[in-house]
Amino acid sequence: RDAEGREKTVRVETPLGRFRLDQEHVDPNRLEIPLYPGAAVRENDSGARVDLDLDFADKKFRVLAVELETADPAEKVIEFYREAAADFVFSRKHDGKVEFRWERGGLHKVVGIVEKGGKTRISLANIGEPEAN
Repeated sequence: RDAEGREKTVRVETPLGRFRLDQEHVDPNRLEIPLYPGAAVRENDSGARVDLDLDFADKKFRVLAVELETADPAEKVIEFYREAAADFVFSRKHDGKVEFRWERGGLHKVVGIVEKGGKTRISLANIGEPEAN
């Protein structure tokens, strides 16, 4: 539990495997994704780690994620990532969200960008085997 008594960890055990979600501080630098200059970790959203162990398939996955925020317009943030993450695949979704994806050797990196509440939110995530995160 956190200082305010809220659950910080959720665990689910099934016959097929285990799922664990930990709300924890994730240092954005740890994700090795370019960081938009001046963006800050969203208040009350320092990040999360999700571990999924699939016993039946002998596979383990980890997701590390954090959400940043900036007052800059989304188009400016998108242009930054087009240059700073040129090896990521760019896509614009029908709902106005933008996504940059990168994949290599089972490790996936994702940058999501959306305008919300007059600010631009930048979601960063690594998805892959625990050793890769």
